Amino acid sequence: KCLTCVCNKVMLGKLFGAGRDSKPSDNNGRKILVPVDDSEHSVAALEWAVKNVLSEKDQLHIVAVAPPVAGPYTPEAPETDVPGPSKHAVEQWKHELHEVEDETRQLLLSCQQRAQQWGVPSARLKIAALPPHGGASGVGASILEYSQAGGASMVVLGSRGMGGLKRSLMNMMGLGSVSDYMLQHAR
Repeated sequence: KCLTCVCNKVMLGKLFGAGRDSKPSDNNGRKILVPVDDSEHSVAALEWAVKNVLSEKDQLHIVAVAPPVAGPYTPEAPETDVPGPSKHAVEQWKHELHEVEDETRQLLLSCQQRAQQWGVPSARLKIAALPPHGGASGVGASILEYSQAGGASMVVLGSRGMGGLKRSLMNMMGLGSVSDYMLQHAR
């Protein structure tokens, strides 16, 4: 793996995928993955990837991990197993789940429009909402799983620029950095 930190962006990639002029993994170009959330840092990372990494044949994959919504039961449980008084809680949970899904979809569509405004043709652009797996390490795990399953050549992440002490404290509380997770687990 290769790590480059540029202007609060973290770029992970195979050694051959570390820049715009590197050789593509096949005739269709590389797969550049940019995970986004609602922060200005992720939008800046997307813009940076489009303007500094993406070449004419590369595919741009923009993904967002939907935040988890705590619910009264697991989605796999049949609704007939839910007691009567809990049906209201289930309906409220479903409503919150749909809201989160809509927000994630809107975020992805907004990022897709920005990428197109920056010159990425829609034929080379893919967006995907990923299922939530928990805290920051779960977000990192979702992104890593998508990148490995899809054969991403590079992952470009926005970084909030937390210092070492603050990041360590957040990690101790289970609110660790997605970029740290990706660095530790990328192959």
